[in-house]
Amino acid sequence: MYLNFKHLKYLVYWGVNFELTIKERKNLTEIFHLFISEFRNYVVSNLEEDMQWEASFLELLNDNQKVAWNNHRKTVLDPKTLIDFSHLKDFCRTKREILLNDVVIQQHQLVYQLPSYFDDLNKFRNKWAHFQEMSSIRYIQIITIIHQVAEHILKNKEIQNLTSAILNPQPGTDSPPTPPGIEPLRKRLARLINQTAYSSKPVVTMSNLQYANLSEQYNHWWIDTPPYKFQKDLYYALINEAKKEIHVLKINSNHFNGSNSDLLEVRNDNGYYMLYISASDFTKYHELKNKKYNFSSHLIKVIEDIKI
Repeated sequence: MYLNFKHLKYLVYWGVNFELTIKERKNLTEIFHLFISEFRNYVVSNLEEDMQWEASFLELLNDNQKVAWNNHRKTVLDPKTLIDFSHLKDFCRTKREILLNDVVIQQHQLVYQLPSYFDDLNKFRNKWAHFQEMSSIRYIQIITIIHQVAEHILKNKEIQNLTSAILNPQPGTDSPPTPPGIEPLRKRLARLINQTAYSSKPVVTMSNLQYANLSEQYNHWWIDTPPYKFQKDLYYALINEAKKEIHVLKINSNHFNGSNSDLLEVRNDNGYYMLYISASDFTKYHELKNKKYNFSSHLIKVIEDIKI
């Protein structure tokens, strides 16, 4: 299954980037959960012949991934749950023969492309997890990749049905279920912050606002910020859906330029600042990645009893 060409006019209409609607986020959440669960089972079933699948799997990971695995290992009962999207590329590259044996010869090209596909999938999932804008064309491409893997490798009909609903709309609809970007969450957040904190003169816009949802597993907000964003006033909306709260931070222009730039962790792949902002009562608003900065002084308001 490939990109349905009747989607193209909608991709042009949507533009280069869009933000997922609530319905699309719900659909993707279900697809991602089913996909990684099934791929975990696939990995284990193909590595457990010697009853040491975990040791075999760890050999496929890089040093940083091994450290992260070992750090989290004692917190889980089943190590299979530690297999993540970031690991799939290495598995598909080093265990290619297993995959080739599981598909018909016409799908061998798919197997050879999987390391690259899964690298893209992991980046896309990170954008989804942190409420970032994404390419509308890439959205359809990623759904297509998941569908192909579910069909030819995982043999999972439930995933295929979910992805087919996006890639092949029912007759008469002539479009994906919910066109992305019609009601961007960023726009609603900007309006809400302006109404509650800057009612006299709105200052928060879609271009100077970033937001993230709380990771319940790690109890922090993860935000990636390109350096140029700090050249002007920047606002962070840190969402805690469970408590129905939005924690609003304001970073004054150029605060993290110059001598303060070394206070934050910089990603190797794209040069963005990578922030893990704590939600813990003991370290609230502390940056946990580089552990050199406390964002408490930037808090301007906690908006309560909200509905995202």
